[in-house]
Amino acid sequence: MFKRRQLGQHPSRQKHKNNNQEQGQSGPNQNQRSNEQNKQNSQQRRQQSQQSGPNQNQRRGNKNRRHRGGHHQRPQTPPPFIQRDVLLIANKEQASTIEQVRARFDPLSKKIPAHITVLFSETADKIQRELLKKLNFNELPSVKTITFKSVEIVNDKYLWLIPDEESSTKLKTWHDEFRKFLPEGHTQEENYVPHLTLGYIPRKTPEDEALSYARGIINMPLVVNFDSVLLEEFSEDQNSRQVDRLQITL
Repeated sequence: MFKRRQLGQHPSRQKHKNNNQEQGQSGPNQNQRSNEQNKQNSQQRRQQSQQSGPNQNQRRGNKNRRHRGGHHQRPQTPPPFIQRDVLLIANKEQASTIEQVRARFDPLSKKIPAHITVLFSETADKIQRELLKKLNFNELPSVKTITFKSVEIVNDKYLWLIPDEESSTKLKTWHDEFRKFLPEGHTQEENYVPHLTLGYIPRKTPEDEALSYARGIINMPLVVNFDSVLLEEFSEDQNSRQVDRLQITL
């Protein structure tokens, strides 16, 4: 008749238990001898480590402390390449047709509004943050209103909005005045040509098509008010960051 084994009385475990009891009567078993041997080996390794010097963890800790001390620090990320320029910012409502053309041809149309550059970009050390405060705008001709006479293609790839002669003369006077505050080694061109950049013509777009598109949207002559003078700075991301700004009142 089948007899159920009681829980915890597996035959192999019972046999192992009996063997341990027999070994306990005859002397220390194999596990005990192994544990004693491990303790002896561990003590020997500690003694050897103390005699030979700091262990690997200690050396790693010393190395980390040396790095934190500043002699072996990682080189810091170099500062971004910052440039600055000065812009005349057009009134948004009056520049709506300009912005429509820029949206197609100017990659920067969403980063900076329609503008005329009166001082082209220089490294930040050449255009001081206080530049706008140094000028006496009362002695300069008013650029509150600029009249544009035509849309032209320049250097086979740029769409420019060209001011009439009177407006161009005013803008050149502003440019010349700003240049007086630049140090030697600046990169401003001698022949400043006032203009408002509408964008860049892609290679896949024929020049006649781009010119026809711009002239079909912007009616000439175009009179635009300019609200402010902006001293901006930007780096590789081309995002405009205001350094200083003055409202044009006259």
